[in-house]
Amino acid sequence: MVDSTMNAERSDASTATGIERFNDAFNRHDADALAQWLTDDTVFEDTSPAPDGRRIEGKAAVVAFWKATKLAPYWPSPVS
Repeated sequence: MVDSTMNAERSDASTATGIERFNDAFNRHDADALAQWLTDDTVFEDTSPAPDGRRIEGKAAVVAFWKATKLAPYWPSPVS
């Protein structure tokens, strides 16, 4: 029988690794690498233009948006 604590620790490590990989791709502004983390029914809520922003639906549309705006001044600062 596998110890449930070991399973939880492996799961936590796997989650942490996934978050680190996502953040790394995000900080590189690599929309193609970020795409692997999205599902086909992804919804992205952009906060611009003010006041209400806009809703971007679908994996392909979100990736296209990120590619088109990655050099824009409102691309977020690196996350840690």
